Amino acid sequence: MKYLFIAEKPSLMRDVHTCYSKHENEIKQKVGEMDFIALSGHVCTNYEPSDYEDWDCAWANITYPMIPDVWKIKVIDSPYKKKTVNEIKKMISGYDGVIVGTDSDVEGYGIYCLLEHYLHWERMPALRFIEHSLTDSEILKSLLSMTDFHKDPVHVRFTESFLLRSRADWLYGMNATCMMTLKMNSLMTVGRVKAP
Repeated sequence: MKYLFIAEKPSLMRDVHTCYSKHENEIKQKVGEMDFIALSGHVCTNYEPSDYEDWDCAWANITYPMIPDVWKIKVIDSPYKKKTVNEIKKMISGYDGVIVGTDSDVEGYGIYCLLEHYLHWERMPALRFIEHSLTDSEILKSLLSMTDFHKDPVHVRFTESFLLRSRADWLYGMNATCMMTLKMNSLMTVGRVKAP
Protein backbone atom coordinates (compact mmCIF):
# COMPACT_ATOMS: atom_id res chain seq x y z
CA MET A 1 0.00 0.00 0.00
CA LYS A 2 1.12 3.54 -0.74
CA TYR A 3 -0.17 6.42 1.40
CA LEU A 4 -0.12 10.19 1.25
CA PHE A 5 0.49 11.50 4.78
CA ILE A 6 -1.41 14.79 5.15
CA ALA A 7 0.03 16.75 8.08
CA GLU A 8 -1.78 19.68 9.65
CA LYS A 9 1.40 21.76 9.68
CA PRO A 10 4.89 21.67 8.16
CA SER A 11 6.65 21.09 11.52
CA LEU A 12 4.71 17.86 12.12
CA MET A 13 5.36 16.74 8.55
CA ARG A 14 9.12 17.23 9.03
CA ASP A 15 9.20 15.29 12.33
CA VAL A 16 7.15 12.37 10.98
CA HIS A 17 9.16 12.30 7.75
CA THR A 18 12.42 12.15 9.74
CA CYS A 19 11.08 9.20 11.76
CA TYR A 20 9.81 7.49 8.60
CA SER A 21 13.23 7.84 6.92
CA LYS A 22 14.95 6.41 9.98
CA HIS A 23 12.62 3.37 10.28
CA GLU A 24 11.56 3.07 6.64
CA ASN A 25 11.90 -0.70 6.28
CA GLU A 26 9.89 -1.49 9.42
CA ILE A 27 7.15 1.03 8.56
CA LYS A 28 6.92 -0.11 4.93
CA GLN A 29 6.62 -3.72 6.04
CA LYS A 30 3.85 -3.08 8.60
CA VAL A 31 1.96 -0.13 7.08
CA GLY A 32 3.21 0.69 3.60
CA GLU A 33 5.08 3.33 1.67
CA MET A 34 4.50 7.03 2.46
CA ASP A 35 4.90 10.42 0.89
CA PHE A 36 4.22 13.64 2.77
CA ILE A 37 2.44 16.97 2.33
CA ALA A 38 1.57 19.69 4.85
CA LEU A 39 -1.48 21.90 5.18
CA SER A 40 -1.54 25.15 7.17
CA GLY A 41 -4.50 24.52 9.45
CA HIS A 42 -7.93 24.70 7.81
CA VAL A 43 -7.80 24.76 3.99
CA CYS A 44 -11.56 24.39 3.41
CA THR A 45 -14.64 25.99 4.92
CA ASN A 46 -18.43 25.95 4.66
CA TYR A 47 -20.05 28.10 2.02
CA GLU A 48 -21.12 31.59 3.08
CA PRO A 49 -24.86 32.27 2.59
CA SER A 50 -24.09 34.41 -0.49
CA ASP A 51 -22.32 31.40 -2.09
CA TYR A 52 -25.70 29.63 -2.25
CA GLU A 53 -28.03 30.65 -5.10
CA ASP A 54 -31.03 30.96 -2.76
CA TRP A 55 -29.38 33.60 -0.58
CA ASP A 56 -27.26 35.54 -3.07
CA CYS A 57 -29.36 38.67 -2.54
CA ALA A 58 -29.99 41.50 -0.08
CA TRP A 59 -30.51 40.25 3.48
CA ALA A 60 -33.95 41.87 3.61
CA ASN A 61 -35.10 39.65 0.69
CA ILE A 62 -34.16 36.36 2.36
CA THR A 63 -36.79 34.10 3.93
CA TYR A 64 -35.39 33.10 7.31
CA PRO A 65 -34.11 30.83 8.67
CA MET A 66 -31.45 29.93 6.09
CA ILE A 67 -30.95 26.16 6.26
CA PRO A 68 -28.87 24.55 3.49
CA ASP A 69 -30.45 21.48 1.85
CA VAL A 70 -26.93 20.27 1.11
CA TRP A 71 -23.95 21.66 3.03
CA LYS A 72 -21.37 22.87 0.51
CA ILE A 73 -17.68 23.35 1.06
CA LYS A 74 -15.11 25.57 -0.66
CA VAL A 75 -11.37 26.16 -0.45
CA ILE A 76 -10.43 29.13 1.74
CA ASP A 77 -9.52 32.14 -0.40
CA SER A 78 -5.76 32.10 0.09
CA PRO A 79 -3.14 31.48 -2.63
CA TYR A 80 -1.20 29.04 -0.41
CA LYS A 81 -4.28 27.05 0.60
CA LYS A 82 -5.59 26.87 -2.98
CA LYS A 83 -2.17 25.75 -4.22
CA THR A 84 -1.94 23.06 -1.52
CA VAL A 85 -5.42 21.66 -2.25
CA ASN A 86 -4.71 21.61 -6.01
CA GLU A 87 -1.43 19.83 -5.35
CA ILE A 88 -3.17 17.17 -3.23
CA LYS A 89 -5.87 16.77 -5.90
CA LYS A 90 -3.21 16.11 -8.58
CA MET A 91 -1.13 13.77 -6.41
CA ILE A 92 -3.85 11.53 -4.97
CA SER A 93 -4.33 9.26 -7.99
CA GLY A 94 -0.91 7.74 -7.25
CA TYR A 95 -1.93 6.51 -3.78
CA ASP A 96 -3.99 3.69 -2.28
CA GLY A 97 -5.06 5.84 0.66
CA VAL A 98 -4.28 8.75 2.95
CA ILE A 99 -2.96 9.12 6.47
CA VAL A 100 -4.75 11.83 8.44
CA GLY A 101 -2.04 13.70 10.34
CA THR A 102 -4.07 16.57 11.77
CA ASP A 103 -4.23 17.41 15.49
CA SER A 104 -6.16 14.90 17.59
CA ASP A 105 -8.73 17.42 18.85
CA VAL A 106 -12.17 18.10 17.35
CA GLU A 107 -10.81 20.89 15.16
CA GLY A 108 -8.09 18.60 13.79
CA TYR A 109 -10.73 16.09 12.73
CA GLY A 110 -12.65 18.95 11.12
CA ILE A 111 -9.69 20.07 9.05
CA TYR A 112 -9.49 16.69 7.33
CA CYS A 113 -13.28 16.15 7.23
CA LEU A 114 -13.87 19.37 5.25
CA LEU A 115 -10.98 18.59 2.86
CA GLU A 116 -12.26 15.03 2.36
CA HIS A 117 -15.81 16.21 1.59
CA TYR A 118 -14.58 18.96 -0.72
CA LEU A 119 -12.53 16.42 -2.72
CA HIS A 120 -15.27 13.72 -2.52
CA TRP A 121 -12.90 11.24 -0.90
CA GLU A 122 -15.41 9.68 1.46
CA ARG A 123 -14.58 6.21 0.11
CA MET A 124 -10.81 6.74 0.02
CA PRO A 125 -9.11 4.45 2.57
CA ALA A 126 -7.78 6.60 5.43
CA LEU A 127 -5.67 5.79 8.47
CA ARG A 128 -5.54 8.05 11.54
CA PHE A 129 -2.17 9.16 12.93
CA ILE A 130 -2.49 10.37 16.52
CA GLU A 131 0.30 12.67 17.73
CA HIS A 132 1.11 11.85 21.37
CA SER A 133 4.52 13.49 21.44
CA LEU A 134 7.14 14.27 18.83
CA THR A 135 9.91 11.98 20.07
CA ASP A 136 11.14 9.47 17.54
CA SER A 137 9.89 6.49 19.57
CA GLU A 138 6.38 7.97 20.06
CA ILE A 139 6.04 8.89 16.38
CA LEU A 140 7.10 5.36 15.40
CA LYS A 141 4.63 3.85 17.88
CA SER A 142 1.83 6.02 16.46
CA LEU A 143 2.71 5.12 12.87
CA LEU A 144 2.62 1.41 13.68
CA SER A 145 -0.71 1.57 15.55
CA MET A 146 -2.90 3.65 13.23
CA THR A 147 -6.59 2.78 12.92
CA ASP A 148 -9.24 3.25 10.23
CA PHE A 149 -10.38 6.88 10.13
CA HIS A 150 -13.84 5.97 8.79
CA LYS A 151 -14.60 2.95 10.99
CA ASP A 152 -12.97 3.48 14.38
CA PRO A 153 -15.76 4.72 16.72
CA VAL A 154 -13.49 7.33 18.33
CA HIS A 155 -12.68 8.94 14.97
CA VAL A 156 -16.30 8.74 13.82
CA ARG A 157 -17.52 10.50 16.98
CA PHE A 158 -14.89 13.25 16.81
CA THR A 159 -15.78 13.90 13.16
CA GLU A 160 -19.52 13.95 13.93
CA SER A 161 -18.86 16.31 16.85
CA PHE A 162 -17.06 18.73 14.52
CA LEU A 163 -19.84 18.63 11.92
CA LEU A 164 -22.59 19.17 14.51
CA ARG A 165 -20.79 22.07 16.15
CA SER A 166 -19.70 23.81 12.95
CA ARG A 167 -23.15 23.51 11.35
CA ALA A 168 -24.90 24.69 14.51
CA ASP A 169 -22.50 27.66 14.64
CA TRP A 170 -23.29 28.44 10.99
CA LEU A 171 -27.07 28.19 11.46
CA TYR A 172 -27.08 30.34 14.57
CA GLY A 173 -24.39 32.83 13.53
CA MET A 174 -25.42 33.44 9.92
CA ASN A 175 -29.15 33.71 10.62
CA ALA A 176 -28.85 35.76 13.80
CA THR A 177 -26.29 38.14 12.27
CA CYS A 178 -28.50 38.88 9.26
CA MET A 179 -31.73 39.20 11.27
CA MET A 180 -30.22 41.34 14.06
CA THR A 181 -28.49 43.59 11.52
CA LEU A 182 -31.82 44.17 9.74
CA LYS A 183 -33.59 44.81 13.05
CA MET A 184 -30.96 47.23 14.41
CA ASN A 185 -30.15 48.93 11.07
CA SER A 186 -26.46 48.46 11.82
CA LEU A 187 -24.09 45.50 11.44
CA MET A 188 -24.55 43.20 14.44
CA THR A 189 -22.20 40.22 14.39
CA VAL A 190 -23.79 37.41 16.38
CA GLY A 191 -22.27 34.03 17.12
CA ARG A 192 -21.38 31.48 19.75
CA VAL A 193 -18.13 32.12 21.64
CA LYS A 194 -15.88 29.24 20.63
CA ALA A 195 -13.24 29.73 23.34
CA PRO A 196 -12.73 32.16 26.24
